Amino acid sequence: FCIFRCDFDSCETTCFSHSLPDSHRPPEDSPSHASYAAAFPLAVVGSRSTVQGPNGVAMRARQYPWGNVDVENPAFSDLSILRDVVLCDNTYNLMGTTHSVHYERFRAAHLRRQRQVDDEGESGDAVQTDGCFHDQSEVADLRRKLVKMVSDKEREIEAARTELVNKFDKLKNIHEIEERELRAQLQLVDDELRRY
Repeated sequence: FCIFRCDFDSCETTCFSHSLPDSHRPPEDSPSHASYAAAFPLAVVGSRSTVQGPNGVAMRARQYPWGNVDVENPAFSDLSILRDVVLCDNTYNLMGTTHSVHYERFRAAHLRRQRQVDDEGESGDAVQTDGCFHDQSEVADLRRKLVKMVSDKEREIEAARTELVNKFDKLKNIHEIEERELRAQLQLVDDELRRY
């Protein structure tokens, strides 16, 4: 990893900073801080498939012609360190950044788009739907197509409902006829039993 760090430094390539705020930072002498600092940059092997390990236990591994690489084995992959850093140590940082940066950017962009729609909607030139501007004629054409699709679907549903009702009535009539025939046969059997 030292070779990679030297290459990063010489090429002025930035990588993820694993520094934590003072409130979340483990003590400098803690094993987690030392292992995290020594492990960066991380070499992560990932896999979506599971394979049978040598002892018959299923493990998540990447398959190669020469063998399997267990993604949980720290000798081959820094996945466990990455998981700890992202999910354990930096969870609050991730939540805060998501709210303060990403959500605020989304909200500001949404409000700008809404203001544009309000401004342009008053002039009647264009309407914005799902981030795309359309002329009023395009919107009217889309509405006509939508109304036609809905009415066609309603007709299909009504035809299918009518067909089902007809099938139900037919089956009900067949059932009633068979029930009458069975009752008549049962009556004949009862009559014969009374004679004996």
